[in-house]
Amino acid sequence: MLCITASGSLGAATLTVHATPPRYLLQPVVGSVHPCSSGQAPWHVHFLLADGRVAGESYCGQVAYGSEPFVWYPDGAVVEYLRGDFDFTQPLALLPDGRMIIAGDWCPPVTGTCTSATAIASPNAAPIVLSAASTAILAYDRSDSGWAVGFGAADGSNAWRSTPAGVVEFLGITEGWGESVEAVNESGQAVGNSYVNNQYRGLRWEADGSYTLLAPAELGTTTAGLDVAIDGTVVGGSNGRAAWWPNSALTTAAVPLLPIGTNSWATHIAGNPSSAGPLGWEIFGTLQSGTRLFHATSGQATQEIPLPAGSFIGVEVIDAPRADFMLAQAHTDIYTPVPMVWSPDDGLLRFESLVVNPATLPPFSGYRAIDANAAGSILLTIGFDGQPYVAKVLAPGDVNGDDSVNGVDLGAVLSRWGQSSGGIRAAEDFDGDSLIGASDLAIVLANWG
Repeated sequence: MLCITASGSLGAATLTVHATPPRYLLQPVVGSVHPCSSGQAPWHVHFLLADGRVAGESYCGQVAYGSEPFVWYPDGAVVEYLRGDFDFTQPLALLPDGRMIIAGDWCPPVTGTCTSATAIASPNAAPIVLSAASTAILAYDRSDSGWAVGFGAADGSNAWRSTPAGVVEFLGITEGWGESVEAVNESGQAVGNSYVNNQYRGLRWEADGSYTLLAPAELGTTTAGLDVAIDGTVVGGSNGRAAWWPNSALTTAAVPLLPIGTNSWATHIAGNPSSAGPLGWEIFGTLQSGTRLFHATSGQATQEIPLPAGSFIGVEVIDAPRADFMLAQAHTDIYTPVPMVWSPDDGLLRFESLVVNPATLPPFSGYRAIDANAAGSILLTIGFDGQPYVAKVLAPGDVNGDDSVNGVDLGAVLSRWGQSSGGIRAAEDFDGDSLIGASDLAIVLANWG
């Protein structure tokens, strides 16, 4: 994941530290206590922000009590949001001013009936209802800047977008019908799809509501928009295979990534194609009907990503917050989820092999990946009851997750000197060789302070 080279000496030995697989520390997400419970109620979690906050709701499974939205902070603090006349609620997005857009069953006493609705919630005021619909309301994507997109916020429109100011708007096009929206970037550009002349077409909406249809690779064939980069570059598919559209060339032919017949989709894009930093930019997706993964560096040189050993019936990309960090999830033949982490140095690794404090899992259950952020953290649930955790990626030399390399970490390495990690990734095993020794000491010293 992160490559560190350090040379030093311990006695007569010369040490070289190479790239190391990531290590993850599980932190339980303990949400608010639901009024229906004298203890802690179960929690649903929905998304993870760049600063480590988690949005979710506490519930007890009874209509009479509903669910309570909350935000969990990395230091363990929890902020509860008032739900007013809503029964069951879920967070859709967090706004820059700390308010939350929620959706759920709105049951005002004056009418005596319930309907699906969106609203702005806060910790100290009743929700302000924004829109109502007869269908369920779902969020498909959101940005750290406060934009969100989803389905079902109003009758007559399948696609909606909310702004950082808390305004819900409905996305449609004059020449199409059946609009759906898949993703949004930090500037509010959204990508989705519509039926135009009874043909499936991808498109990109601008922040002002204008839109551009995506040109197909071959004239008269279908397109689909699935993700949008920070500069407006779009990825998706055209004529049955993965493709992408440069920001300045949406109306010219799509750029295919794989041949026709591969049943492939470009589902995620990471990095900024117009201003690529040291990590560059990557496109990720699936092929062979969702049974294999691929990546394309800078929109070319498409390569398949080999899966770890195991029997899997399908695999998907969950998130790609950085060009060097992608979160995927496979499913076994008994539908057990298996989260996996990809980096250029390490390839695709099972998440469970990277956890330094693994949870005890019931039989036939496992970790389920929900979201990831650019800091490398992963939001997931564990077991059949879906207990939520944040998996924090540990920095080189950091044993206890305090983001500092000091005497505590040195002492931890020395206390386990010469020991094997015993089949579990040890927090002190920085280089992943299953032995705590001189190379791990070198990493502590190279990152001291």
